[in-house]
Amino acid sequence: MISSYNPLLPTAIRDEVKNFRAYYVYRDENGYTNIAELDMDKMAKDLITFEDIMSKNPVDVLREYTLKG
Repeated sequence: MISSYNPLLPTAIRDEVKNFRAYYVYRDENGYTNIAELDMDKMAKDLITFEDIMSKNPVDVLREYTLKG
């Protein structure tokens, strides 16, 4: 597991690693830290980059680009 604020790092890793998974780390309304797996297929379909994800409102990211369940 690698944690980064650099949006270029997961892009470079994804190009080289099979079965790459990316997670969105966020604080919920109670201040607890949580993670949610990003839907890489949906991001690719919508042409959304990791840089876009980092600049979006967390509520929008969780609603639009995370796997449910």
